[in-house]
Amino acid sequence: RSSDLLQMWRVLTGTVFLGKFGFPWLMNIATLYLHLKNHEEGDLKGKRADLVWMIMCIVSVLMIAAYLLAMPLVSMSFIMAICWVWCRRNPKALLSIYMFKFEANYFPWALVVFHLLLGMNIVDDIVGIVAGHAFVFFKDILPKTHNKDFIPTPRWLTHYFPYERLNPYTDRKSV
Repeated sequence: RSSDLLQMWRVLTGTVFLGKFGFPWLMNIATLYLHLKNHEEGDLKGKRADLVWMIMCIVSVLMIAAYLLAMPLVSMSFIMAICWVWCRRNPKALLSIYMFKFEANYFPWALVVFHLLLGMNIVDDIVGIVAGHAFVFFKDILPKTHNKDFIPTPRWLTHYFPYERLNPYTDRKSV
């Protein structure tokens, strides 16, 4: 158990271990990079603390799910959760799986079907969707309906990763 002797490194390695080096590993790295880049350049532009907070919240939910479902690794769930959040925030964007294009609203489900057709374990995908949706629900949906942010980014995190002031004309950092 990772709680024994505070072996917190197990949390990190269980989240970022993407398997043995090879083509599937390369595809997973590319997918993770793409979705994190989309967040950083899109809805979270200039808000690195919010990106780190999103990752911390999702990993926390995944660690609970890993404990309850006896999942040794949650890296594939992490990728799906990051994908889910971006797709919920950008529902009309177009994404593709090889030559098939999908609106972002349907993309995570298309990815689940694709993994199912390849004979992969879709439990990881479903756990990632649940974790991502939990974040979207508490960060995006509930604040709109209840006028309260239930999981605000902590001040210590915004102090460590200050918000960047963006120039409204260029959408880049102000000097």
